[in-house]
Amino acid sequence: MVLDGNAIGGLLQEIFGTDMTDAEATCATCGAAGRVAETGVYLRGPGNVVRCRTCSGMLMVISQIRA
Repeated sequence: MVLDGNAIGGLLQEIFGTDMTDAEATCATCGAAGRVAETGVYLRGPGNVVRCRTCSGMLMVISQIRA
């Protein structure tokens, strides 16, 4: 199931200390640019995978390590 980038808004705020869903992301595969909130997010893998809505290229993977 794919969610929008708002699904990781809290996690990004924890990492960066500010709301990053309005930040612009540019896909290295196809060059499409848009807000992080408009990306496709998959939460069921071994980390949160963020993909481009245009070409499904991977934009980032966020994994948490528990100490």
